[in-house]
Amino acid sequence: MEETLSEIDSLREIAFAKAPTSSLGVIGANFKTTRIETREKLAKKITAENVAKLVREDATLANCEIVVLSTCNRTEIYYYAEEDSVVNCLKKLFAESDADVYHLRAEQAATHLFSVAAGLDSLVVGEAQILSQVNDASKQSAEHGISGEVMSRLFTKAFETARNVRDCNPAFAKRTNNSVSDAVLELVTKQYSNKKPNVLLIGSGKMIRLAISSIERSKLGMVVVAARKKEIDGIKSGIVVNLTDIPRTIAESEIDVVITATSAQDYVVRAIDLQDIGRELMILDISVPRNVDPNVGKIRNVTLLNLDDLKDRIGTQHDTFPKVGKELSRGVSEFSSWLADYEEIAPLLAKLRKKAETIRGEELSNALSRMPNLTDDQKAIIEKMSERLIRRFLHEPTTKLKHLSRTEGNQKAKAYAEVISELFSSDSQNRAGNE
Repeated sequence: MEETLSEIDSLREIAFAKAPTSSLGVIGANFKTTRIETREKLAKKITAENVAKLVREDATLANCEIVVLSTCNRTEIYYYAEEDSVVNCLKKLFAESDADVYHLRAEQAATHLFSVAAGLDSLVVGEAQILSQVNDASKQSAEHGISGEVMSRLFTKAFETARNVRDCNPAFAKRTNNSVSDAVLELVTKQYSNKKPNVLLIGSGKMIRLAISSIERSKLGMVVVAARKKEIDGIKSGIVVNLTDIPRTIAESEIDVVITATSAQDYVVRAIDLQDIGRELMILDISVPRNVDPNVGKIRNVTLLNLDDLKDRIGTQHDTFPKVGKELSRGVSEFSSWLADYEEIAPLLAKLRKKAETIRGEELSNALSRMPNLTDDQKAIIEKMSERLIRRFLHEPTTKLKHLSRTEGNQKAKAYAEVISELFSSDSQNRAGNE
């Protein structure tokens, strides 16, 4: 796998050769750099909702694009911005933690996201779940109004490239363990090679559903699910218990192994729940924030493992997939070409809007000065009308140019942009208001 990653690294300079002014970046902390205690604090603090609130309150972030990617193994903020002050503002979100924060820019940031989406940067290399998490992160940030044209394109391209990598490389995508839950279940069956353990699965999210779908019942004893729902993907209600029944279920069903993965922000298993346990019990907490009180690990007969503890037991497989590296590099290169074209057009559109706004302001002031008897409400109506005229006039050419820059018509977009620049770049004084 190191060969695959180095293959991507070797093409970084080529990938962004056309985008010299890129202001793309990612700030983050992951399972390789930061302990789980810190990651769970970051996961609670840095969400799309909280960042959207910060954007509304801090003018520094007004013109940037942001996507927050938060999973069990990472909290990352991807951004596209012009000012260094934006970066400083985003870094402050990590400042009060003891996280070992990384900051990647331009081609390194894009390459990192493509690698993450493909599962190359995961606890279990090639895991499938990260692909949907990347897609969901983009959608959530867009719904909160903090994403934009560049972030949307970046995440869409990363998703499409990673999905294509999986579709075209079955040896990479369809390995024995391609999720944390798969790897955990294999660990359990190895640990209990001499017996069929009774297992309690806590949660109803993707991790637990993956576990349920991949369980080899022949290797396990009783399988019980604890969740708020009474039925999960066809699992009969007779083996689903409520979260409040966890202590009783562990005791009465003689549970040997507990695997928990919920979205709860607090512990669902506490030390007081297991004080009277009289037999060996293994608990695997694969959630961030953690579902199990760390003090549970101090109870005699109980072995508690979280994601950090599992790194060495279910960790990265060091297979090499050179084709994966080449395909990811190709995706990064295609995105960089699009970004270069976009960055040629975007400043022109901004300049055009600014010029239109200047003319609007001059003409509005001139008109209002000739009608001194207007009320404030009447002046406001005229001002709003002038704003709408400019927006409507610029909307269609702006939308078409952006659309062309996103498609195979980049050369056509450039040609149109050059015409607009030639037609509207004159520095001659607008004399209409003086006539």
